[in-house]
Amino acid sequence: MKGVVFTEFVELVEGTFSPHLMDELFEAVSLKSGGAYTSVGTYDYLEMVALATELSQRTGVAVPELLRAFGKQLLRQFVIKFPAFFETANAFEFLERVDGYIHVEVKKLYPDAELPRFAVSRSGDDRLEMVYISDRPFEDLAFGLIEGAIEHFGDSVEIDRDTTDAGIRFVLTARCEEPACLYNAPIAAPSVSVLPGSRPSNCLSRRVANSTRRICSCGRRATNWKNASRRERANSGWR
Repeated sequence: MKGVVFTEFVELVEGTFSPHLMDELFEAVSLKSGGAYTSVGTYDYLEMVALATELSQRTGVAVPELLRAFGKQLLRQFVIKFPAFFETANAFEFLERVDGYIHVEVKKLYPDAELPRFAVSRSGDDRLEMVYISDRPFEDLAFGLIEGAIEHFGDSVEIDRDTTDAGIRFVLTARCEEPACLYNAPIAAPSVSVLPGSRPSNCLSRRVANSTRRICSCGRRATNWKNASRRERANSGWR
């Protein structure tokens, strides 16, 4: 496991709890590295397992919960360190590129990095499936990374998780949660036009023409009818 993961874990523990607690973890756990981590080094992943387990025992926070929180923190740091990876329109587009592009680029930077695999598929315009494939028990860390990506892009996505023969599967479904969101509105709404070049296929990427206000937490915008032209109102059937 690359040292950047360990150095960020140390930062998380010291920032969330205290530097003193991190020192106690180093003293309590027998580490081959001695806890002298550098961001470019490579270390046994079992050291992370041991540190997370000891931290759980001392804080009373379950290991899965700790790893999910760590995954979200790690994603925020990746945004700072590798901004080019996040030049996508939304979380789905970013997550689709993890295995085929991002991990390829990471291997160029760190040739000795041992990375998990993600089998990614779209089973619908607003549904993405990711299967975490690894011999290492870090599916909760992966969960946190996925949650962190969704938060970074400001999308509204529901995540379901189950176990398959291939690995741990995460099923992501885009949601529009605000009542004003026309995408999932339970009542009839005026028709809207879509900006040229955009795709009206899903709530994550759709943008509506002449939009001046955000009304959907998942990133979709609707026309501000108060300022719409008479022609726009007539064409839409809105009065």
